[in-house]
Amino acid sequence: MPTLSRTHLLSFIFAAGILATLHMGLRFALVDQQAMLPGILHLSDPSLYSRDFGYSSGLTYGPRFYAFHMMGFLGGLLGHELATVVVVLLINGLVLYMTYRVAEQLFQGSRLAPIFAVVLVGVLGSAIIPLHPIITPEWDPRAMGMPFAFACLWAILRNRPMVAAIIAAVGSLIHPLLLINTAVIAFGGFGIGKLLDLTSAPRADRTRIFRDILWLIAAGLVFAIATYLTWILPYSVGAVSDNRLFEILRFRTPRSYELLKFWGIRGFIHLGIFIAGVAFAWTWWVRERVSEKHLANRVAGLIAMTLIMLAGAVIFVEFIPIRAWLMADASSGIYAARWLGLLLIARSAAVLIENTSAIREGAWSGAAMLVSGSGLALPALSLFGHLIEVLRRRLVRWMDATALVIVMISGLVVAGFLLAAFGSLQDSFGLVLLGAFALPFVIFP
Repeated sequence: MPTLSRTHLLSFIFAAGILATLHMGLRFALVDQQAMLPGILHLSDPSLYSRDFGYSSGLTYGPRFYAFHMMGFLGGLLGHELATVVVVLLINGLVLYMTYRVAEQLFQGSRLAPIFAVVLVGVLGSAIIPLHPIITPEWDPRAMGMPFAFACLWAILRNRPMVAAIIAAVGSLIHPLLLINTAVIAFGGFGIGKLLDLTSAPRADRTRIFRDILWLIAAGLVFAIATYLTWILPYSVGAVSDNRLFEILRFRTPRSYELLKFWGIRGFIHLGIFIAGVAFAWTWWVRERVSEKHLANRVAGLIAMTLIMLAGAVIFVEFIPIRAWLMADASSGIYAARWLGLLLIARSAAVLIENTSAIREGAWSGAAMLVSGSGLALPALSLFGHLIEVLRRRLVRWMDATALVIVMISGLVVAGFLLAAFGSLQDSFGLVLLGAFALPFVIFP
């Protein structure tokens, strides 16, 4: 199907990036940046905070060394306030552009899926668990690393593990943990996807799959060597005991090292419901587009690897502490599962809307639920929207049109109650606003 023209695409992404950034709440010298900014200013003017060890430590080699120097250079060039606005808009625009391109690559049978994906990711990029957002509200090293992270995932989805390794290695100079975790998810997910390919591939294709696995191993070795030379060899905290390291990390960022306490059981339940809805979307995709199963397997592998990393962040940090897991901040990769999940949900909604006969038979009900979830109602509606469509497909065989419409409207009423009770007014308004802006691009591609 035809996609957006280049001019329309750039216009759409430009405006969507601005709206998504404003929705998240652009901020300066707050939260993490509040602690980082004095050290960055010290790089520009060493006389500032010259007797403060914490702020002057920005000059020493560490995880933020390259990011701080880059931020100091751009801040000195443009002014830190203007640089924050420009860089944040650029970062979010790049993330949404890659979101569109990845959805376009994955869902080649749908013209609406990439547009819907941009809308959902732009508004719901920090939904479910409000950590590790996709759309950034501030300029910090993690935000600067996000385009590299998404480019790494995009390369692995395009069957380019060596390109993904190079991107991750370069990006790790900006934010080591984010890109190392992303690389582990990318390589592990790619491997899982290839193993899934082997279970259904004809004998003639197995040689190609084994060759891809060899490329994966080579790419992993390249990235491992680069990481060792860049970070592990010159930078070590080996003198700190495991117990003391855990105390430091838990005190500094409990959201990453005390997940059961910070997220709570409810947070994991919400994530589980969301993944169940995503599993429905993935299953529909595989059944409807058998020719794209190799792509679907890669997506499934990436989501599975993200969840494996998350499980390790709980088991090997809170129950059986292992130093490597303590230092890895493995839960930071949860953004990948959220991102891919929103892409799959966007595809489900788009395919329902593009099927005119299904729309006449009540598919609008499930599609509306899938694109209206917000706040804590998002996991429930991502699952409920698929379930109501499964129910519709069964009822349409023996129920007349009037009765079917009544059932579908009843489903929407239940979804409305869920949205009113658990949804986010800000996210709902953002979906309406960005969706309304996207409408002309749907009508005039």
